Amino acid sequence: MFFRNLLKVEGFILKKKSLLENDVLSSVFTKERGKIFIIAKGAKKITSRRLSFLETGNFVKLILHSSNGSLFLKEVQLIKHQAFYRLTLSQIRIFYQFLYLLDRLLPENQAEPRIFFILKKFLDELAKIEEKKIGNFFYQNLNRLFFNLGYTRHFLAREEANRLISQLIDQEISSIGV
Repeated sequence: MFFRNLLKVEGFILKKKSLLENDVLSSVFTKERGKIFIIAKGAKKITSRRLSFLETGNFVKLILHSSNGSLFLKEVQLIKHQAFYRLTLSQIRIFYQFLYLLDRLLPENQAEPRIFFILKKFLDELAKIEEKKIGNFFYQNLNRLFFNLGYTRHFLAREEANRLISQLIDQEISSIGV
């Protein structure tokens, strides 16, 4: 939703990167706009309360200012954070892998409501998955991503999925999932 140069969105933080001085560049996946990049000016200042809300995996409500083709963070409100104290190391590992792959595979500024739903469901169910089923859970969701992004028309075995990932992100994958 736009109000002059303001945009209000809700989304998941996929990645954050420090910029010069006190600024942060974040990749955010929103239902309405897809993957967007936002600049949080002064977020690393000691007096800023925004940095903790921009952690990977957080679901946030953002008010952004659009200027010269860039989106700048005006306000951020935490809707839901990922409670890592409830997760096993395997669950944390696939959490970060899934978000990393989403960040690499999603096109910028293209709404992907089905993928947004897949991510939301993945994060909601992650803590409930038994340790012995975590690998299957990861690859089922990965196959949903591939299908909905148009990369495959059928379910891929782990080796095939890893090969496809390596081709798509142009990076050798040594160990993905569990």
